[in-house]
Amino acid sequence: MEPARIINILFVGLVIGIIDLFVELSFAALIFSGPLAGYIQNGFGMMLMAAVLIGLVVTLRSSFAASIALPQDVPVAIFAL
Repeated sequence: MEPARIINILFVGLVIGIIDLFVELSFAALIFSGPLAGYIQNGFGMMLMAAVLIGLVVTLRSSFAASIALPQDVPVAIFAL
């Protein structure tokens, strides 16, 4: 594999990781509001770890090389109710 391609892959992974970090933070803030506000740090950690594990499993087990796995926002809206 060419070095330029490796750099591109790492850069895209970094950008997706940064975006996912903010998405997980906003999901945790939405779910852990109100009476659960004291648990937002734990919730953020759990959501971030789950996103990393899902991303690793999809990346390593998918037959499609350009697979990207991110948590969905619809279940978060339901959990926030």
